[in-house]
Amino acid sequence: MRNLAVPATAFVLLLSVALGCKQLANAGAVNLFQSDNAAKAAAAIKTKVGVDKVKVIRAEVRQDAMKITIQAPDNPKNLDEYTYEKGLATGPKPVQVVSIGNLDMTADKYHVTDLADINFAAIPDTVQKAITRSGLDNGKVDLISMEQNYAEMTHPDLKEQKKQNSDQLRRQIQEKTKQCFKASAPANCMDDLRQLQKQQTDSMMGREERQWDLAWRIFVESPRGRKDFYADKQGKIIDNPY
Repeated sequence: MRNLAVPATAFVLLLSVALGCKQLANAGAVNLFQSDNAAKAAAAIKTKVGVDKVKVIRAEVRQDAMKITIQAPDNPKNLDEYTYEKGLATGPKPVQVVSIGNLDMTADKYHVTDLADINFAAIPDTVQKAITRSGLDNGKVDLISMEQNYAEMTHPDLKEQKKQNSDQLRRQIQEKTKQCFKASAPANCMDDLRQLQKQQTDSMMGREERQWDLAWRIFVESPRGRKDFYADKQGKIIDNPY
């Protein structure tokens, strides 16, 4: 009986150590898709950066981690990545600059959004709405990706205004064309017509000045499918982003 007591005691010690390690591994682990955990994570990253205005280039939020790439406060050309995981904010981690042809995409080439303008507190509600809209059995959100995009994607009023401007420009071209073919047309009529046509071409080719804003892309997956949805930086899901 005495010989059996030693292994039993050792087993209890090993079990205690194993449970303790498991508790340590889970310490600080939070679900960023629940409660105000994502907002707290973003606040922890802001504290880690140490400036009032954190200029966000992009972000990724998963259930167990958040990564935010920003324009470095000490050098506007540098990109830094900060991570929140298991209750801790870490960074900065230098991000390599991407080169496109002769263009180096340094941080000052990107559009940025103030961290304070992103409603991380809306994430739990947005996640649930995305899952419901997906209609997928046992659906869950895998990732929320936040990146700069054309502002009309997340602002339907801008999309409608762009359509109205396009219709107005088309009517101006039609009226100017009729005017230019009259004998009484001003000498510079064709120049004005060509300028209007250039504006129309630039608009169709996407060469006109565009407004930018941060957009969320929410990925919902299940064993039988995968869908994604767009939302604005306040977490409002957009019905028809394109």
